[in-house]
Amino acid sequence: MVKISEARDAPALSRARDADWPAVLFFIHIHLLSLYGVWLLLFEVKLMTVLLLVALTSFGLLGVTTGAHRLWAHRTYKASTGLRVALMICQTLAGQGSIYEWVRYHRLHHAHFGTDSDPYNYKQGFLHAHMMTRLRQLSPHQQRLMEEVDVADLEADWVVMFQKKIVWFEASVVEVASVIAYNYKQGFLHAHMMTRLRQLSPHQQRLMEEVDVADLEADWVVMFQKKFYWLLYGIVFLLLPLNAPLEYWDDSVLSSVFVIGFLRYLVVLHAAWLVESGICVWGLKPGEKYPADSNMVFILAKTFWPHYHYLVPQDYKSGEYGTYDCGCSTAFIRVWAALGLATDLQTVDTATAQRALAEAARTHASVSKTLEEQIKKQRLPEGHYLKR
Repeated sequence: MVKISEARDAPALSRARDADWPAVLFFIHIHLLSLYGVWLLLFEVKLMTVLLLVALTSFGLLGVTTGAHRLWAHRTYKASTGLRVALMICQTLAGQGSIYEWVRYHRLHHAHFGTDSDPYNYKQGFLHAHMMTRLRQLSPHQQRLMEEVDVADLEADWVVMFQKKIVWFEASVVEVASVIAYNYKQGFLHAHMMTRLRQLSPHQQRLMEEVDVADLEADWVVMFQKKFYWLLYGIVFLLLPLNAPLEYWDDSVLSSVFVIGFLRYLVVLHAAWLVESGICVWGLKPGEKYPADSNMVFILAKTFWPHYHYLVPQDYKSGEYGTYDCGCSTAFIRVWAALGLATDLQTVDTATAQRALAEAARTHASVSKTLEEQIKKQRLPEGHYLKR
């Protein structure tokens, strides 16, 4: 689904990315206005507004991690119609653009992970990968790649297409951030921030055209959201959250706008951006041993799990923030499975991983190839998601 071949003439397209100045100005204002939101949060707002901030942020991130990322981008599990609609609403609450576009960019990021075609190159630093890529346009090469992303499954999902129809981010300050630009090899600052400030290069735009989204086009939930995103955004992201403090517990307009509006959006933005740039934070660098020989072990737990996610992206246990088989998102998926709302949870058992490694050592094939072959043969026991 995420394997994309380079077109023969792709190298002829420019890989340079221009600054996306509307996005630059937008994010500057979001950060500055959020500072006042922090002051209000500490000294002015009512407790109910603080609780609302936590709830809205949590539900928004749940829509990004368990919805856009694990369900629609990697198909780590199947969800019932009701659950898909709920996750679509949560993802809309995050203000990250439509599921359709988010998944296209993320699949392109995976397809060209760690290469020059992946603008989120970690060698350029965390700031670049986390934010600067969001403020740059796609290069011609990236635009070509984007056109090749397969989103047929999204286009068949009416909820995703409904959300997409009214999205205003798709050619604006958020989606132009180009998730494929988060090449972690250019460093954390590059992957986390610098890529958000540039458009896709012509080369990346060409690659984007190759991304397979047939599964998205077949999901009516995705297509429904894609089609009516702007309306959903106005109601779910803006109107209802901003009105609640004023309507129900008589908080001030400033508290509602700057805390529930700007500050909430800033927190969700950076947490969502870590989906692509987090490997710079929690992943081990090439040649670095495990556990990491660094004083940072007292602050961060660096492991190989972020790299594993790029080998087996369809494993539902892979966390977005350096974890595996733990965390709220994984727990929610297990609960949904126990309730019958989620089915066909994908993972890799220890025996399958051992066979894949042995096959790679014997045949000198790539681990990713042997893993793919062994995963097709594995038979997971019923109810495996209830066991730890």
